[in-house]
Amino acid sequence: MNFSLKDELQPFVEEFQGYVTPVFFEELARCMILL
Repeated sequence: MNFSLKDELQPFVEEFQGYVTPVFFEELARCMILL
């Protein structure tokens, strides 16, 4: 079976990172300010 899970998930992963990463860094910055 020549099936690459990574290739199948790549678009989803990129979209997921594109949404999560800015939010993550915003939360991280907010936590740093509180500290």
